[in-house]
Amino acid sequence: DEFSLFRQAADKRGFTEEVEQLIKEFSQYNINSEALHEVIGKLEGTQAPHTLISKTKDLQLILQELEQQLGDTYVDGDSFFPVLVEQLPNSEKIKQAHIYIDGFTAFTVREFDIVKQLIALAERVTIVLPFENEQDKDDDQALFYRSAVMQLSFSK
Repeated sequence: DEFSLFRQAADKRGFTEEVEQLIKEFSQYNINSEALHEVIGKLEGTQAPHTLISKTKDLQLILQELEQQLGDTYVDGDSFFPVLVEQLPNSEKIKQAHIYIDGFTAFTVREFDIVKQLIALAERVTIVLPFENEQDKDDDQALFYRSAVMQLSFSK
């Protein structure tokens, strides 16, 4: 009953699966209900379309309720990433390791945090990203745009 935009869609076929997928993506990119609350404030401040604000509010409501209900009792796979980042400095094997990372075109925020930590700690890290030249980063229609932009992130 609290939904504004999702009220009509909530009982439709496929709705739950779509919301579940969004929640997984939120977790991958470290987005919680508090972050969505901030986004709502920014959207309202820029006079964004009403439907976008309503959808974001509904998603924030779902995420907030989920966080309250589950608390720390449920942890998905992506929730272990911050623990890994925190514990990596304690590994002597990592400090002596030569690490090769291949098969990615880009990284989520949490994956990127792990890779940065590995770069800082390991003896050597080699990352293979598929792109033809650095100019791909300037063309968002380029086949390897995301990889070129990711490479730029590592060079900072």
